[in-house]
Amino acid sequence: MWAGQRGVIDQNSAMEVDAAIQAIIDECSEILGQRDLFLNLGFMAFPLFLAGFASTQLTQKIWILEFFATIEDSTIGRNGHTMKDALQITYQRQNDAIMSIGHCLNVDWQQVLSELGTSVATFCL
Repeated sequence: MWAGQRGVIDQNSAMEVDAAIQAIIDECSEILGQRDLFLNLGFMAFPLFLAGFASTQLTQKIWILEFFATIEDSTIGRNGHTMKDALQITYQRQNDAIMSIGHCLNVDWQQVLSELGTSVATFCL
């Protein structure tokens, strides 16, 4: 998703995005339930990061932040911690934008990662 994408898609596409976000959360929740089978949960991090950025539901955003708190010590390097921080900054910017201009379409997750000096490639680890 890019900044402003939610503002240019129709209702059907928005419903597809919402369904995809929930599917990502559901799959990750199921994997967390079988955590003893997975040594590293980092492979779920980037899809969940994007789901967290795109979500408009507070309960989903909270679940995703809690997920990052759970895995931040089990990812390669500081990826889990960095993504949690990036998502918290993104949420704050989304909230600030909603309060000041009434929407958060201008918030860009790529800019947040850039400001943190983080490359998207590190999220695949």
